[in-house]
Amino acid sequence: MRTATFIILLMIGFASTQGQDRATTSPLERSRGAAVDLLTTLKATLVNHLQQGGAAAALALCADTAQVLTESIATRHGVTMRRVSSRWRNPLDAPDEYEAEVLEEFQRRLENGTLSDTTEHAAVSADGRGRIFRYLRPILIQRPCLSCHGEALAPGLTDALKQYYPQDQATGYSEGDLRGAVSVQLVLE
Repeated sequence: MRTATFIILLMIGFASTQGQDRATTSPLERSRGAAVDLLTTLKATLVNHLQQGGAAAALALCADTAQVLTESIATRHGVTMRRVSSRWRNPLDAPDEYEAEVLEEFQRRLENGTLSDTTEHAAVSADGRGRIFRYLRPILIQRPCLSCHGEALAPGLTDALKQYYPQDQATGYSEGDLRGAVSVQLVLE
């Protein structure tokens, strides 16, 4: 059932991007579209797995599918994309210096009440690839996230976390906390 759900969600996401012409879509629109597509698809997939198999099923999905799903959506939108967090679960999600600074800014905005799940950070920077459009959108902890990321974890989850993520730092959250961000990069021509 998990594979069928995953394929259906990929098809929905693919259909939603048909007809978009990358040449006429701004870097901001492409980045925003990719981030929203990823957040929507991941949430629907994880909630489905939580409902069908509990927190352990959702954790297993994250461990073996979330990175692949992220890459698939990024490819479809023609961007580089990943999820980042200062309290990562997967070492692949550790932020680079730029992302860490934006996460700190998001945290300050959360603390002063000006951060929402639609907040965006966008800028152009440069690296060895040339000029890079960078976009980050915060990921805020929602009620379903608490099963795997909250202070009181779902039964049996501690052992599963040790198995999948022995260096896990991503627990102890409350609803509304900043979990991390979707980070999108797009090389500008």
